[in-house]
Amino acid sequence: MQHEDERSPQDALRHFRRFKQGVLLADGRPWRTRFIVDPVDGAVLMPIDPEVRGADELVLHIPDEGFDAMQALLEQNAFIDGDPGAIADRFMGYHGEPESAIWLRSTLAAARWDGTVVDGDDLAIPNALRSAEPALLRALNSDREVLRAALHGLGVEVESPTAVGVDPMGFDVRAAFGIVRAEPGEDMRDGEAARRVVESLLASV
Repeated sequence: MQHEDERSPQDALRHFRRFKQGVLLADGRPWRTRFIVDPVDGAVLMPIDPEVRGADELVLHIPDEGFDAMQALLEQNAFIDGDPGAIADRFMGYHGEPESAIWLRSTLAAARWDGTVVDGDDLAIPNALRSAEPALLRALNSDREVLRAALHGLGVEVESPTAVGVDPMGFDVRAAFGIVRAEPGEDMRDGEAARRVVESLLASV
C-alpha cells in the first residue's frame, strides 16, 4: 500500500520525461548538459566534455543540482567519438548543434527522487508511440498558430512552438529558450489513442 507522501514509479517517470537538461556529476565534478532519450530503449544520449571519459561514477541531476533534483545513476556507459548515428538527428531536432563531438550513451541504473528510490527499468522504457510519432508531429506542426493556441489551453505558453517529440505522457516542444513539456492528461497508450488526443486538442482551438 502506497502512503500519500510516497511517489510511484509512474510519478517518477512523468518527472523524468518533463526535462531534457541537467547537470552531470562525473566523480563529483559538475557539467551542465542537454540530453535526449532514445525512443527505442530509453537510454540517455548527450554530448560531453572529453574530461568526463575518465570518470568512475556518473550521476545525472535532473533538471539541475539541488535538494529536490532527481539523481539518476548512469551505467553501461558508452563513449562515442563522432557521429552516433540517426539518434544525432533527434538530438539536433531538440537542441540544435551539439557542443561536442564526443557522445555519452548510458542506461539508467536507478534514480532517487523526492525521498523515493526508483529502479532504472521503470524510467528507461521504450516509447510506445515511436512508430506513430512522425505522423503525430506532422499533425501538431501543421499550423504553428493553432499549436501555440492549443498549448495555451494546456497552460503552456510558447511564442513560436515546434513539437519535437511525443510519448504516452505528453509532448516535447522546442521553444526559443529550450524544451518545454505539454501534458494533455489523456490516454495516449498507443498510436490510435494519441491520434485522437492530438486531433481533439487541435480542434479545440
